[in-house]
Amino acid sequence: METCQKGNIQKDEVHKELSRICKSKEFSSKPLMVKFLTYLVQEYLKGRGDRLKGYTIAIELLEQGEHFDPDQNTLVRIYAGRLRRSLKIYYLEEGQDDPIIIEIPKGRYCPTVIKRDTKLKDIRTSQVSDIETSENSIAVLPFKNLSRSEELDYLAFGFAHELSDVLTKYYELKVVGINKKPDSSVSEEALMNQIKANGVKFLVLGELAGIGSKIKISFRLIHVPENEKVWASSCVFNKDEDAMFEIQEKVSKDIAGNLGGAYGRVNKKRFEILLASKPASLNEQELLLKHYHAQTILTPESVKESYELAYDLIGKEPNSVLANALVASVNSTVYSQDLPGAEQAYVTMGELSEKAYNLNPNHKLAFTTLASKSFYYGERDRLNRLFEEGQKWLPNTPMGIGLFGMWFSLFGEWEFGKELIDNLYEDNVFIPSWYSGVRCLNHYRNGDYKNACLEASRFQLPGTFMGPMYRIPPLAQLGRIEEAKKEWKNLLKLRPDFKRRGRYLHKIHIREDTLVDHLIEGFDKIGVIID
Repeated sequence: METCQKGNIQKDEVHKELSRICKSKEFSSKPLMVKFLTYLVQEYLKGRGDRLKGYTIAIELLEQGEHFDPDQNTLVRIYAGRLRRSLKIYYLEEGQDDPIIIEIPKGRYCPTVIKRDTKLKDIRTSQVSDIETSENSIAVLPFKNLSRSEELDYLAFGFAHELSDVLTKYYELKVVGINKKPDSSVSEEALMNQIKANGVKFLVLGELAGIGSKIKISFRLIHVPENEKVWASSCVFNKDEDAMFEIQEKVSKDIAGNLGGAYGRVNKKRFEILLASKPASLNEQELLLKHYHAQTILTPESVKESYELAYDLIGKEPNSVLANALVASVNSTVYSQDLPGAEQAYVTMGELSEKAYNLNPNHKLAFTTLASKSFYYGERDRLNRLFEEGQKWLPNTPMGIGLFGMWFSLFGEWEFGKELIDNLYEDNVFIPSWYSGVRCLNHYRNGDYKNACLEASRFQLPGTFMGPMYRIPPLAQLGRIEEAKKEWKNLLKLRPDFKRRGRYLHKIHIREDTLVDHLIEGFDKIGVIID
């Protein structure tokens, strides 16, 4: 059964929210939208969210004939798109202070019901002084409308609201958002001065301009303390009324994908500052930065440093969620890379990932570390349960829901894993190269050795054996023997014991014996016999 709810929300709360929406100015004159939304919410509340498919909606709600083909007839998708736009308008205006939010995720019809994030602050006036700031805090000012179009004025405000909302899904950021249209008497300069005075570190600015039938959207990321432009970009869209909110949604996701996440531009800038400052000790956020960096490059030096920092923290705070999750995660790396102490690391990973999760099941690193443990311990059913839970609140980032795409793939659920990883690449700019390793394996198992080689070439982690280990088989299968032999020499430098341990090293990550045999076959072709 599909569940589409986050948090402890009672049915009567959902009924009240539905009533508020249906009586609003946006919906009261649109009886079909009221009927459509009411039907979806009622089916959801009855526990029948898994029935909400295009065909079912067309037959039961829109009274189409039994021969209705949702693949050929876009009627349901059109109405769903209009409903999503109407909900966006409602929550930008009349519903901006509602305690819960009802959404219809794109590509699905089962509603998502969430409690409003009360941490978002109104930065229009002196309320900026209430902001709880930190090194990872980010504010989004209203985008400027450089044209005279009222429609673009409305869209400009919508961008700030939408982008703030998307950024709140990134665990690594603390977002200062906007929930009301800004007072025109408060200048942008005054707002920026307030933000700087109150310690917000990053600021997103943007402009919209109408150019004939096109809309140009420009945006930039500012590091406030140094007044440094960290990143800037722009895009142009056709001015299509029906697509306005889709443009807003897509561009907001693209910007967020650049800024947020463990490997986004905000964390990249923060890590540069951290390295330059050479602090004598690190706080929890700085420890996370170090950890993410270590996970990105996976050199023995970075893993060793992350290992030492994690154990130093747990020595001081044995019941800290972060400390236990960090130590479990580092031991997961030690085990997966078959580094010295791997057997004990396997045990420690299991014990401390469970402890961290029990301390706080809603802590992102504790949650994903337990999911990692579930993979390495072969707990497929538990991984499924964690995914069902995590997809309600984890962001679609490389260190969030994307990890499940990797684990499901390596468990042998390649189609589902590929779908998750493809979505990850669509929503994010910075993807760790180990995802290319998973894509390489998927191509290889399907006999697509050319694309397997392409993805393996992108798997660049110089300090680990996995890059050359995955490059050799497709190169050999394509008859590129000399290139494969060169990679074999590189592999031997990293793992002199590979002939003896090669099969085991593959099986740490791959749960399909047939795929492991297929990979070993590639080594056979260059005259390397793996025990």
